[in-house]
Amino acid sequence: MSIIPSGSIAMKILSTTDIGRAIRNKRKAMKLNQGQLAKRLAVSQPWISDVENGKDTVSLGGVLRVLAHLGLSVHVDDRNQNSDGHLPSMDDLMPDGK
Repeated sequence: MSIIPSGSIAMKILSTTDIGRAIRNKRKAMKLNQGQLAKRLAVSQPWISDVENGKDTVSLGGVLRVLAHLGLSVHVDDRNQNSDGHLPSMDDLMPDGK
């Protein structure tokens, strides 16, 4: 069970497009344009555009810097974890033994 602070929004990120959308939404909420954000991070405006458009060749380190600057964080969950909190066995994952 996750506890989300009041006023915070949790968003499931399953693609580079999702993370770009989260960054764009937060940037706009902070009333920054791409150029202003780029200047604060010492990157180019086209690079910020690439991030926000989900281009998968941008560096992970760079994206993490953008997230930190905007006050966003990443939480990683194990999607294979059972509801009881345990990881599934290989038999659970491959019931036919293949």
